Amino acid sequence: MLAVGDRMPEFKLRHRDGDMTNEDFAGSPAVIAFYAVAFTGG
Repeated sequence: MLAVGDRMPEFKLRHRDGDMTNEDFAGSPAVIAFYAVAFTGG
């Protein structure tokens, strides 16, 4: 589990406009939210 102020873990996600990585957020505050079943219709 991450705590406030922890460094963002490395990741790579597929997006309709191309891949996103933690490098895309370098130097900027970010909020990470994960919805495991969102938008899956199930």
